[in-house]
Amino acid sequence: MPVNKTTGHLVIVSKLKERRTEMLKSMKCHRFTRASLRVLSLSALSVLVPATASAELLAMLNYESKVGQPNRREGIAVIDVDPNSPTFNQIVKDTPLPPDFVAHHIYYNKDVTKAYVTSLGHTELYVYDLSKFPEEKTVVAVPDCKVGEDITFSDDRKHWYLSCMGSNNVIVGDARSDKPIATIGNDGASDKFIKYPHGVMLNDELDRIFVTSTVNPNDLNDAGETVSVIQASTRKILSTHKLSYKPSPSGEAPVEIAFIPPSQAPDSLHKQYEWRSLVDCDLAFGDRGLQISEGI
Repeated sequence: MPVNKTTGHLVIVSKLKERRTEMLKSMKCHRFTRASLRVLSLSALSVLVPATASAELLAMLNYESKVGQPNRREGIAVIDVDPNSPTFNQIVKDTPLPPDFVAHHIYYNKDVTKAYVTSLGHTELYVYDLSKFPEEKTVVAVPDCKVGEDITFSDDRKHWYLSCMGSNNVIVGDARSDKPIATIGNDGASDKFIKYPHGVMLNDELDRIFVTSTVNPNDLNDAGETVSVIQASTRKILSTHKLSYKPSPSGEAPVEIAFIPPSQAPDSLHKQYEWRSLVDCDLAFGDRGLQISEGI
């Protein structure tokens, strides 16, 4: 099932610095792709866009004290980012986190009513009610998840999917009760697997979940080098695709993954450049972009 013009382009961000630099240089064919890559690198910062012109414009970010400080501190800060506000560029709210929580990313749900904070140190997920932040917080136990990374949400607002880099699985949660309801893991197949999952992206139109394999959290020299495709409705792993022509271990470490909304180019250009962001911009390699499209 190829990605079509209504779905947009699939973007994969590589971990290795030299690989990321090479990709940025090669992305001149799609300015919007290059811009989106830079946005993805700011994953710790979440901007809450106001619903009306008179609403606040705030940003949430997680922070931690510098290495070597006698008392390690973690927390979430809310910053006023409205240039017209008298408190512009100031922290307007601050809430502490456990010093061993190791907060990683903040994600808003589809209707921007809750903020989900993933943890590298706890087998937990913190969920904040944004109308009562920081007082209203739910601690969601995810005992099957080690080193929680990214979250993606279904369009129907019923489910969320949490990638767990230290336990080689993806946790499925009920987005209303915020309870884990299923675990997508390996069944022993050598050609279809989840390994060191980090980036996770659901495309409801395709009924597919895409998961990057980044790096072993216990050995940063052990890079994952693949992207796996999961059928969302059945939660079955359909295929795994290596993102390098180099012999394994290649050292490639794909991190974030996202679908870019389709541009407004004429249909003829869509047909011509449908896979340009994958193939010509070197986000996948040569014919492997086509192989991924056929495998999803």
